[in-house]
Amino acid sequence: MVPAGQRDLNKVLMKVAVDSPEGDKVRVNLPFSLIKAGLEIGMQMPQVGGSDSLKEIDFSALVRVVEQGAMGKLVEVDDADGTHIDIWVE
Repeated sequence: MVPAGQRDLNKVLMKVAVDSPEGDKVRVNLPFSLIKAGLEIGMQMPQVGGSDSLKEIDFSALVRVVEQGAMGKLVEVDDADGTHIDIWVE
């Protein structure tokens, strides 16, 4: 945890890594402010590698915990079809 007043949220990156059982690897590094703005206009995360797991993650909740000071790995998912997802902020 980093106290919210001690960091600039405009410099925070949210990173998403998705590895599918078929060998697909997706790496996305997005500015936190872009994630927040996208959620405010109703954007959703796409299906990746044939898995709906990324759509199941509550990104609004992730935004709230980051705003409160959370850093590091926030989500790690291994779903039944073999897809692995990590989401972290730095």
